[in-house]
Amino acid sequence: MSTPVMLPSEMNGNGRLVSRAPPDVTECVGFRIEISGPRAKTQGSVMQPIRNTLARNMRAWSIDCVSKRLAVIDLNSEISRENRGVRSRTSRADPKKSPPMSPTLFLLCFVAALASWSPASFAQRQTITATTAQLGSTGSANGVDMTGAATLDVGPAPLPTDIFTTNTSLTSPAPAVTTGAASFGNVVFLGNSNVYGAIGTSGNFLLGVYGGATVAGVGQVVNFYGPVSTTTTYVSGTGTLNFLSPSTNLSSGGLIFQGDGTISLAPGTGVIGAITTTAGDNTGTLVLDNASTLNGAVGAG
Repeated sequence: MSTPVMLPSEMNGNGRLVSRAPPDVTECVGFRIEISGPRAKTQGSVMQPIRNTLARNMRAWSIDCVSKRLAVIDLNSEISRENRGVRSRTSRADPKKSPPMSPTLFLLCFVAALASWSPASFAQRQTITATTAQLGSTGSANGVDMTGAATLDVGPAPLPTDIFTTNTSLTSPAPAVTTGAASFGNVVFLGNSNVYGAIGTSGNFLLGVYGGATVAGVGQVVNFYGPVSTTTTYVSGTGTLNFLSPSTNLSSGGLIFQGDGTISLAPGTGVIGAITTTAGDNTGTLVLDNASTLNGAVGAG
């Protein structure tokens, strides 16, 4: 076997390692070489000098030997030499200028920034499918999506259980609670709660919303900061349902007092639905604030 020789090499404009070799060199270890007179061009691995700033032993992906002569390319030396050349060329052009950011690095930075700017509506929401789920005192940060005949129990008391707590500014277009089909899904408030967003929509409204329960002799309060769209709304005890959004709430099946509770409409709030009671005479209180409206009968039952 012949004694290995060192081939001086350089990076060409296409980012490939080019080695000058004597005309009689026909075999290499580490890279494939095409012999064409006084120059030999490597094929195979493409060297990226900016990324290989640390010298290390590297092996080729393939070897193509056509004779019994041997040549060795010192990759570590060539990588270090080319890196020095790149830094030198950059310094001559502008000593303060950094190498350009690679497209891959730019894309990763862009995705990370987009994730940090995403509103609450893009965050992970809780999903309930055709079952009963308990929403404990920690509440729901990003809202709840229900499908099928699902029931969401919110509570219990005495700690308040809030829904869509990342939307306290009420800027997200996403509802606090959704249902997959019209007149499906129930939400039962077992204690005090704040709902920061809509419950249902005019197209996909819930089957029922229950609130105002009585716990240890105390009526619980539910504050709706977004519109409520449901088939029927129930005041289940001596508590209060506060409709605080200056928008229209839909309850086509009516708003029903099951106890001596209270329904309160904030200024500019509207409700479509009749108000009735099943708790007997002289039960239930309706509070209409300035410019609030009720489109439906009161007291029929």
